Amino acid sequence: MAGFVPRVGISIRNARGFSRTSSLSAKSWGPRSQGRAWQHSCRATSNGGNAKSSSASSQSAWRSHMLRSMVTTGGLAVAGDLIAQTIQKVKKKETADSGMMPDLSRTARMGTFGFFYYGPLNGVWYPFLDKYFPLDKAAAMAANLPSFIAKVSLNQIVLGPLVVAGVFSWTLTLQGKPEKIVQKIHDDAFSTLKTGWKFWIPASMLNFWVVPLPYQVLYMSCCATVWNAILSSVTA
Repeated sequence: MAGFVPRVGISIRNARGFSRTSSLSAKSWGPRSQGRAWQHSCRATSNGGNAKSSSASSQSAWRSHMLRSMVTTGGLAVAGDLIAQTIQKVKKKETADSGMMPDLSRTARMGTFGFFYYGPLNGVWYPFLDKYFPLDKAAAMAANLPSFIAKVSLNQIVLGPLVVAGVFSWTLTLQGKPEKIVQKIHDDAFSTLKTGWKFWIPASMLNFWVVPLPYQVLYMSCCATVWNAILSSVTA
């Protein structure tokens, strides 16, 4: 303890006064900082150079958030593809001849796409929207309308094309056909987006208005699972 006091004295003098340092320390390491770990990590902000423990907590929470996003999106991509293949087989009456065994290579492509591409993209995208277009649930609807419209619009104008182009590129690359990516995007991207707007615009509106930020990736991944099943039943 005798060796500990001088180090505290040095840090206090460097911080321009005892009372101010004590107040900052309480705010940096107290329950308030711990309660906001999720918010700070999702918005990728820093508290400054002195609160190392708070910064480490934020980084840990951010890594946990990203891993959860990747696992959730990858797992539900696998589930969605298996449901889609089952619907296709039933519609085409292939179960008697080929059984219910799915195309595991196709499922693996969708699972890795969800884990390595769509999951990280979702993990960054929704905190970004929440940071720059926040919604105040206590305010009147008219006050939130500009941010709400911006979120829904950006989801379709920016995220939608990134996902569609990404899944085309990912699938064709793993199939050994990268030379067909540009033509595939040119032929099918807009029609896929236009069909998806009928489903994703209402889904996005519900997501941003009702679903809390920590659950938005899970909600949209569940919607993607349903969407895969709908597309399969329609196109089979």
